[in-house]
Amino acid sequence: MVKLFTVDLPDGYLDDEVRDGYHVSRRRKEIWAVELDMLVKFISVCEKHGLTYFADSGTLLGAARHGGFIPWDDDIDVAMLREDYERLCRIAKDEFEYPYFFQTEETDPGSARKHAQIRNCMTTAIIEEEQGKNYTFNQGIFIDIFPLDNLPIASERNAFFEEIKSRRKKSNEFTYEYTRKGDKRPNPYYDEFERCLNRYNGDDALQIGNLALMGGDRTCNCYKRDYMGTVDLPFEFFAIKAPVGYKNELRRMFGIWKKYKIYGGVHGDVFFDTDKPYTEYIK
Repeated sequence: MVKLFTVDLPDGYLDDEVRDGYHVSRRRKEIWAVELDMLVKFISVCEKHGLTYFADSGTLLGAARHGGFIPWDDDIDVAMLREDYERLCRIAKDEFEYPYFFQTEETDPGSARKHAQIRNCMTTAIIEEEQGKNYTFNQGIFIDIFPLDNLPIASERNAFFEEIKSRRKKSNEFTYEYTRKGDKRPNPYYDEFERCLNRYNGDDALQIGNLALMGGDRTCNCYKRDYMGTVDLPFEFFAIKAPVGYKNELRRMFGIWKKYKIYGGVHGDVFFDTDKPYTEYIK
């Protein structure tokens, strides 16, 4: 495993163990360790600049239900209200130095993401649909950072979601066409997509959502009141911030969230290497 620069792992943390009936291997623990190192770095930057973040999706569920990672997961997700997300994007170039890389369409054109990621440049995480295609963008192990944007009133929402899906499709088509050719030209459709996401952010809103990833999915509708503060939840060997109404959010996303069955991670068959950089695999 590569050197970690921010996190101090407890003795024995990387050892195999069984959690909630699932065998967690050393290999998975090493992936977790690299992600935790980036998470701790991210949290320190947020604290330094007074930015608020929230554990999101499976990370929120893992914190609330397992006190850390969902044992069969290999991913960290956090979210931020749009204002703090934009502030993070502005300061990131001064805060995330090698081996950390703050990836957006602006910092890594053609990276095929509509949200920010922090990557470890010394490692590899190539998602299933991008394996074997030799894309040139940074494909180190990552954590996801999602912006939360205001939603319009219900009567305008379906049309808004359809517009987001249409703009995302155009942006993705351009990205994949030119990235396959090693062309790093700026995506002319990306700014249109971003402006669409921001359309209602100056308005009062009852609901917000992760529109960058799930703009066409009605399940992305969160209640803003649940994000008007944070609480600490245990996550592995430290604490992570969760939205103050996290139980409401978990019920919305997962229903009876305390019950579970064992299955694979959300990204499918990701090719991970905690010893070699992604550049070794895209020659």
